[in-house]
Amino acid sequence: MSAARRIFVMKFFGPEAEGEDTETIRTTFRLVVQRSTFLIAAVCLFDSAMFYSIGDEQWWWCLSVSLACLPAYYFVDLKRSFPVFLVTVLLIIAVIIWYGTHVALRFGSGINFHFKLIAILPLIAVSGRMSVRAKWIAMVAFTAWMIYLDYRVTLTPNSPLLNPLVSEFMRALNYGLPLLVIAAVVLHYFQLVTEQQALLKEHATTDPLTGLMNRRRLREVWTLAEADGRRGSFPLSIVLCDVDRFKSINDTYGHDVGDGVLQQLGQALRNEVRMTDSVCRWGGEEFLLLLPHSDSVQAMVTANRIRENIAAMPLQIGGHTLNVTITMGVATLQHEEKFEDAAHRADVALYAGKAAGRNRTMAAATHYPAL
Repeated sequence: MSAARRIFVMKFFGPEAEGEDTETIRTTFRLVVQRSTFLIAAVCLFDSAMFYSIGDEQWWWCLSVSLACLPAYYFVDLKRSFPVFLVTVLLIIAVIIWYGTHVALRFGSGINFHFKLIAILPLIAVSGRMSVRAKWIAMVAFTAWMIYLDYRVTLTPNSPLLNPLVSEFMRALNYGLPLLVIAAVVLHYFQLVTEQQALLKEHATTDPLTGLMNRRRLREVWTLAEADGRRGSFPLSIVLCDVDRFKSINDTYGHDVGDGVLQQLGQALRNEVRMTDSVCRWGGEEFLLLLPHSDSVQAMVTANRIRENIAAMPLQIGGHTLNVTITMGVATLQHEEKFEDAAHRADVALYAGKAAGRNRTMAAATHYPAL
């Protein structure tokens, strides 16, 4: 950011707006502005037709504003640079305020034309680049202008060119349109916030490399499964898996191939278990399987089947064909046992399998060294 632009941002937008806004905020705000420009053009075109039908000379002002919005729709596109976008938005706001003020003062309070200007407030509120302080200043200034304009239009006699039926119709339109715009913007941003919250939760609970759940999410799932298991008195087992000689894969083929191995193994593990089972990247080259309704015998059968299938499945990664094996430790939840204790027993069993020669499945002992 240049020094001149930095000074401008610090003075008129606030220090918190100095950094670039996010892609989501930028895209959403520009779409809101672009759709608002289209709506303004449509409303002004409707006003122009209305005024023309009653023989009022204001119809060509309305038509001019509607036509002016057509190039503005192009200049606020996502492809335009920020300076072009900013100048266009400021011009749109200036033209709309002038247009609304001019027509409102001409027709007075009979049709409440100035109420359409209220739709500008949510546009200011959802701006991505403006700081909260700048938004408050702009909205307070705009509100003060609206109060003054409302006072002025009450002193203006109603236009004799508008018959009562048209006057009531325009009055309802000028009330209803800004309310619908504000409701639409609020609902749109509520939906956006909901989607972003879901995305943040997914990022917080998903391993970015393999797409499997991470340890945080696994602990949540384990807590629920453990509670269900104790209430329903059904067994619950975990299988801890470790890729054999993974360091040598990284050293020989590079970390990109190593990442590919983890990705393909993660997908293979997910495909090998039931829908009710859970697969987690436990850390590094370790994976953890959570098997509800599986006792120690069933868990050992499942683990051996998965281990043998993976050993017989060559991995095609980066032009290399790799035969990868895994070692597994199996532990079944005991009475009043905590998750960490069961995971520790599985970990001890896994490293016993490593010491015994790798590519094997080991059942955890009932008793184990203290944590």
